Amino acid sequence: MFRRILLFIFLPLTLLLINAQFLVLNQSFYEKEFIKHDVYIHFEELSKEEIDSEVTSTILFLKGKGELSSDFFNNKEKQHLHDVRSLLKDYKVSTFILIGITLFLIFLTRKDRNAFVYACMVTIGVLLLILFLVSINFSTIFTKFHEVSFPNDLWLLNPEKDNLINLFPQAFFYDTFFLIGRNTLLSALLLLIIIRIKQKIYKNKRITKNYE
Repeated sequence: MFRRILLFIFLPLTLLLINAQFLVLNQSFYEKEFIKHDVYIHFEELSKEEIDSEVTSTILFLKGKGELSSDFFNNKEKQHLHDVRSLLKDYKVSTFILIGITLFLIFLTRKDRNAFVYACMVTIGVLLLILFLVSINFSTIFTKFHEVSFPNDLWLLNPEKDNLINLFPQAFFYDTFFLIGRNTLLSALLLLIIIRIKQKIYKNKRITKNYE
């Protein structure tokens, strides 16, 4: 029972972080969001290509493959982006650790045929709750996330003088949170379908074998 509970906890966390890793540094997603939320019009002196170039440099920086060499961001914004890079690095390490723990728990519960099924169901339930909360009260979740994730208030930016908040408005983060939650929900649903199909195949094989 204790192993089941651990699997119920670690499977949702693992799937969330995996899906977050795929989305948060995906530049094509960013560009689609910029068009959706009319981000480019906030930078009248810069072309779309120049904005995209700054985003490319920022993503490379967040991946740990470059530095913020331009003057597009001020010192406060650059300090916050350093904090974000550290956070993403921690998330990446945590993702690998959680994958290892979850795989180990799946191995430990392999003889309990319904453990993984129930873990997927719990994950789906948790994700439905998260998506509901995001849809009705995202501002509070957004604020709490930053208060917990960062040891300072550098994330409190001014749209009048900080490009970062104009580049990534709250609506962008709403879509990001929602898509991560939705993709995690779909991942859990897909895993549930796969394991159910495998169980059905195994059951049919046993029935066939007993009749032989």
